[in-house]
Amino acid sequence: MATVLVAASLVWRVVLAVRLPVVDIAGWQYHLVTVDVWLQSNQIERVSQNTWTDGWPATGELLTTWLAAFTHTHALSGFTGLLPIPLGMVAVAGLARGFGADRRPALLAGLLFGMIPALVALAGTSYVDPATTAAVIATWWLGLRLFGERDRATALLFGTAAGLAAGTKDTSLFLVLPILGWVLVAAAWEVIVGDHLGAPWRRLRSPAAQRLGLSLLSFVVFGGLWYLKDLLIHGNPIYPIGFGPFPGLPRDVFFENLPPRLAGLTWTEQVVRSWTADWHLTHYLYNVRPGGFGRAWLAIVPLALAGSALLWRSRRWAALWLIVVPAAVGFAVLPSAWYARYTLFLPGLALPLAAVALGSLRARPASLAGFLLVGLAAISLAAANLLPNISIPLHSRGVARLTGYVAFVLTAPDSQRTNVDLAKDCRTFDALPTGETVAITRSYSVPHAAVGQELERILAQPLDDPTSDAELLGSMRARAAQWLVTNRDDGTNGIALADPAHYVPYGRVCNKGLLWRFVPG
Repeated sequence: MATVLVAASLVWRVVLAVRLPVVDIAGWQYHLVTVDVWLQSNQIERVSQNTWTDGWPATGELLTTWLAAFTHTHALSGFTGLLPIPLGMVAVAGLARGFGADRRPALLAGLLFGMIPALVALAGTSYVDPATTAAVIATWWLGLRLFGERDRATALLFGTAAGLAAGTKDTSLFLVLPILGWVLVAAAWEVIVGDHLGAPWRRLRSPAAQRLGLSLLSFVVFGGLWYLKDLLIHGNPIYPIGFGPFPGLPRDVFFENLPPRLAGLTWTEQVVRSWTADWHLTHYLYNVRPGGFGRAWLAIVPLALAGSALLWRSRRWAALWLIVVPAAVGFAVLPSAWYARYTLFLPGLALPLAAVALGSLRARPASLAGFLLVGLAAISLAAANLLPNISIPLHSRGVARLTGYVAFVLTAPDSQRTNVDLAKDCRTFDALPTGETVAITRSYSVPHAAVGQELERILAQPLDDPTSDAELLGSMRARAAQWLVTNRDDGTNGIALADPAHYVPYGRVCNKGLLWRFVPG
């Protein structure tokens, strides 16, 4: 039953990714903006539109760029959040086997991972969290395999997975560095002290040296280069997060998304409230908060704890100290630990541990427990799929609302189907001529809106808070821009208003923006 449910869910998500536009807020702020700039310049380059495009690692955006390059539109960019889901399911099942689980519980763990509503709701968005989670779990799985197999192919895949994890989201570093470091140090130690290897030049050609080189090189290529870029440009390898002597923004800036219902609660209370919220949710937004792990989560947690105890009893120290403990510590110090999108690695780890516990039960109790988990997960999966994860105008209720949603997705004309959520809010930009250049101030929060879903316009380098008419005029001319977008609170607005010969007000645009027609003069 779980296989059928997950397969049907994935098919439906493919339909949604093809038929609905990508309208997630983070995409319009920086994920899609990076892709826009890369495609319009036909090269991978620094994107300085805002702090996020200029700092975050961008391996996930490489996937989105690949998806958009074929059509030169964002019609397929929603697959950024969808493609990693089946890969994550395979990795979860593999990790469960690495922990010692039997085949059937391991398969169940992988299927249950594909039923997590917060993960499913991200399919069709440009968010990189599904890719990060899949890469983290794959790193754990392949790292454990290296302790036994020690072959070059596994080493290459392991380094690639770790690089993809680090290259899509820097918060994954605390999850993958422990096992990555151990594998690299173990291989280096084998090269250095391996008496049977003979002369030094032969040591460099040994299997251990090859594993070391492949793992390290693939990690650097797929993830590490972004941190080197930030170190060279900003003097901080994990910019824009500031820490110690390294410049950047305070960590609290990155976690200012607390829902009102969690305000004033302790860390523990926030987590508990979020983990129990799914029992009250009837649909899931793509960035659902609180909640998101589904109704089965409260049953998975005790099974995962039991699985951890079984790992301890069976002396699987590598799994415990290199995977379970770092994940637990990282979760404990994460300010937004209540946010399912930030902590998708938890079910990615808990489900393999639960599979270990299920495998220790007798056949009938294990089957009953599995049936219960699938039943609870199915309720949340239905809620994630049967109602929209973005803002779509549906006026009916109940079954009519469901059928209306399906009809809208499958039969609505393009003019309606693509005019939803942020795309609808920002439709003022559709009046701008194709091929013209738009300059924005750094404080305007959704630069992608100026470009358009079909990359109709060119995004110029951002303006650096001009303080005079001459400076603004020179900046606009240097960028050969025909349009200017500002934030309503920008000081730039006063400069533009004082020079009506060069700046013609065009009206308000989405997310507190003002649009100006620039007349070079």
